[in-house]
Amino acid sequence: MLNSIAQIKAKIRQIDDRQELISRRMLALAQGQATNLGGYRMLTETRSGLRMFIDGRDTGSGLEIIHSGYIEPDVMKVLQRCFKPGATFLDVGTNFGFYTLFAAQQMGGSGRVYSFEANPFLIPFIEGSAYINGLSNNITLINKAVADREGTAQFGFSFAHIGGGSLLAGSNDVAGCEHVEVPLVTIDSVIPADVQVDVIKLDVEGHEAAALRGLKQVIARSPDVQIVLEFFPGMQGAGGAEVLDALTDCGLQFWKIGNRGRLHEVSRDELTYGPDCYLLAARTKPDDRTLEIGPAAIRYAAQPGSDDSMMRAGRGEVLVHGPYWYLPQGSYEITVHGKIKGTVRAAVTHEFGFEIASDQLTAKRMSFVANTNVDLRYFEVVLRDDDNSEIRVDRITVRDIS
Repeated sequence: MLNSIAQIKAKIRQIDDRQELISRRMLALAQGQATNLGGYRMLTETRSGLRMFIDGRDTGSGLEIIHSGYIEPDVMKVLQRCFKPGATFLDVGTNFGFYTLFAAQQMGGSGRVYSFEANPFLIPFIEGSAYINGLSNNITLINKAVADREGTAQFGFSFAHIGGGSLLAGSNDVAGCEHVEVPLVTIDSVIPADVQVDVIKLDVEGHEAAALRGLKQVIARSPDVQIVLEFFPGMQGAGGAEVLDALTDCGLQFWKIGNRGRLHEVSRDELTYGPDCYLLAARTKPDDRTLEIGPAAIRYAAQPGSDDSMMRAGRGEVLVHGPYWYLPQGSYEITVHGKIKGTVRAAVTHEFGFEIASDQLTAKRMSFVANTNVDLRYFEVVLRDDDNSEIRVDRITVRDIS
């Protein structure tokens, strides 16, 4: 009977929490998604809680960030699985810095982001966003265009679609097209020779093949590197053959990125004659469903248990919590990898205490399912002592079963 009453109270609390969340979201919508700071400078907020400066003249990704709080949700899910604490990320073609900031936020103080952006007009936006989010120390910003050689070149862009600027547009002589001379650099010459790279996002508006040729050394010494890139055959020329050849020459395979970041086998012909898409390239196919919370992202709140490998706390007290990451809406199987003695109360919460789902875990049942119809900001898994339990947590996996 007592358990039934407790379950009813828990359900009522969840309903109250969700109502509070809905009220918060409605208030945010009523107040608008961006603040005009004067001139064309706008301040907005992403779905993961990052504040970003945007040029209000931009009708491309800048407008999308203001309108929806994110860009390219399928690509974002692929990259998020790579953004682990301590990882190294190359953001090649940074634009306003959405992925640079998201990576630095999720990878924590031990992560490192190298951001390459050719357009000098975007640099103050990236620097300002990094500063107000407290991420400047994790980001190295390089205001140069990537290529397969050193030198200079003309870079063309328009303020109406500032993220679409490129070296290809450097010779454009059309109304609204701005031109600026930019330095060229190979990524191999910038990244320290002892650094292995975990993930690269490559978006250089048609110069992907040249960029890949200029980072062969980085790829060669990075066995687990994953590269996410646009594949737009019409822009990249020769049906994108140079891009695919460059990936193959580096010993990489490629997969098409689909809904919710799923990876699909695709042939060269399908790519060459098919629609524009995004690719993931790697030496072996990564897990395209599982987000892993490793030891560096887990907060351990308990004391040593009966042996050094186990932890314990008072009944109802927190054993483990974290990682305060963004998690898109969907259905997820949460699995604790390690060892449990007794019973542990597990919950998925967000925004520091709003509970989405909860269940009891034992040695024989170390997984449970959480469903959410909203994106979770500051998502965490909370494990509590349920009955004089002890636990060892090696890692937690979040598997997308949507």
